[in-house]
Amino acid sequence: MIPEIFTRSALLLTEAGIEKLVGCRVAVFGIGGVGGAAAEALARAGIGALDLIDSDTVSITNINRQVVALHSTVGRYKTEVMAERIRDIVNDYDPVTYKLPYEAENRFFRLTYRVGEGITALLDKRTGKNLSGSCVAPIFTPLYEVTTIEGGEPEFSGDIYEQRRIIGRNIRGRHAKLYSGVLESVSCLERGAIFTQLRLRFSLPGTVRADVILKLYEDLPRIDVTLQLGKTISCDIESIFLPLGAAEERLYLRKGAEAFRPGVDQIPGTCMEYYMSDEGAAFLEEEGGTLIAMRDTPLVYMGEMAHHPVRLCEGREEDNHRPLYSWVMNNCWETNFKMDLSGFCEYRYSLWLTDATGGEAAMEELRERTFDPVVLVTG
Repeated sequence: MIPEIFTRSALLLTEAGIEKLVGCRVAVFGIGGVGGAAAEALARAGIGALDLIDSDTVSITNINRQVVALHSTVGRYKTEVMAERIRDIVNDYDPVTYKLPYEAENRFFRLTYRVGEGITALLDKRTGKNLSGSCVAPIFTPLYEVTTIEGGEPEFSGDIYEQRRIIGRNIRGRHAKLYSGVLESVSCLERGAIFTQLRLRFSLPGTVRADVILKLYEDLPRIDVTLQLGKTISCDIESIFLPLGAAEERLYLRKGAEAFRPGVDQIPGTCMEYYMSDEGAAFLEEEGGTLIAMRDTPLVYMGEMAHHPVRLCEGREEDNHRPLYSWVMNNCWETNFKMDLSGFCEYRYSLWLTDATGGEAAMEELRERTFDPVVLVTG
């Protein structure tokens, strides 16, 4: 049976015709004077799904000609206003606001991104803090670093094993180059009452694929992150990193039984460039913190993203506030790692908001969340 609001149209188009229109999907690019009127006409005609694409907001100069423009809507996204208007016309429409090409938002987070720039902000809506951090690239942006073994420094003239022995704990040569992924496209893979799943596709040297899949839950303070890589083959010295942010107050890791603050709670004179952590990391502040589970990548890096003297622990508080990177893969040393990193692989992370203020409590909460199943009852 067709919706009652289309019964008069069915006298002309027949019920079969209306059902065909309801099964159609139409994209409208630009929700201005023409686009807004076209979108409304399509909705009233019976088109079952409309994709509204426009990054602009309503301005007062639009009021004389655009259906979305009212004094009460000035400053709001045109797509959001148009979606609400269509929902009021055909009230079984999906209340998606069609801002997903530019941002995603729920009760806990607001995530914004722009093609060519990447993730521009990840806001904790409890505190208004931007979780993107102060890394060399925005949070969850894949990084590729390479030290070529030919045409570099004179001492890099030996075989591939000797070259790795030379760099030692520095993990890179002086001629190393760092590349940041460039966001090429954003796609909505799934949208429903439980979660929204987005694919951020990056171009990144050293790879044939570098996708970041983000899953935001409507009723959970959690974001699941999946890094999908198609790595090319090379004998050069390579690393892949994923920025995770930086602590303004306290960063905790845990290896074994104790939570510790890297750069502070360690033996003086020991290396503080990279660490292992059993479950992940906790960024803690008095007004609320975040937990990040690193399910497949226990190695983290906190050094400079350039050749530099290796830093040793001096117990200084500011060394706990350095940017944190997941060290996804590397072939830096002559032992323990594959010489090449080639192939297709997937790495999983999860981010939770937390009210914990102590390191032990936070890391224990992270352990429980990592293994605890989530049950959602809806309806």
